[in-house]
Amino acid sequence: MTKTRSEKVEQKARMGRPRDGSIRRKVIDAAIECYEELGWSGFNFEAVSVRAKVG
Repeated sequence: MTKTRSEKVEQKARMGRPRDGSIRRKVIDAAIECYEELGWSGFNFEAVSVRAKVG
């Protein structure tokens, strides 16, 4: 039996490590803290990821 395109996409979406729902909140909080402390000129993704402890 041949899989439809939507079945292939759905299967692909389930592959890999499950998402951790708490990461989004950690990143948002870290981004706000970095912006408050460093301002726009010092704001960068590396600082946010280090503060949020995410890769």
